[in-house]
Amino acid sequence: MICAFKYAHRDYAARYLGKLLIDCVEKHPELSDIDSIIPVPLHWSKQWLRGYNQAELLGRILATALDKPLITNTLVRRRRGRVQASLGRQERLKNMQGVMAVKDPLHIHRKKILLVDDVATTCSTLDACAAALKKSGALSVVCVTVARD
Repeated sequence: MICAFKYAHRDYAARYLGKLLIDCVEKHPELSDIDSIIPVPLHWSKQWLRGYNQAELLGRILATALDKPLITNTLVRRRRGRVQASLGRQERLKNMQGVMAVKDPLHIHRKKILLVDDVATTCSTLDACAAALKKSGALSVVCVTVARD
């Protein structure tokens, strides 16, 4: 289902997968002690080709359920890297070096952030996002994904 969601334009799968994230947060109340939700960004060219950012669709569902703001366009990809799914662990880590940046730190300064993505494999993307957010002033970053490899 996640592959269809990401690669076969099945954006309607976000409703079901988003419900899984809501259930997760409800089972772990410490995840709801956040100020804002930020989806892992796609490079603009990949988002244009896909038509949507799957993490943003999931984040929107979670933000509505938790009544928290969804912050988009603050965390950005500086460059388009190679597709993570095709890389091994070390290549993934190297591929993510220096990729993430925060455009407007005022939106995250001293905030507890819930970072949302669809899949965590090596966590290199989540680590890169969290590092950029923390470096730019986020108080804390907690990550949630639909699946873990």
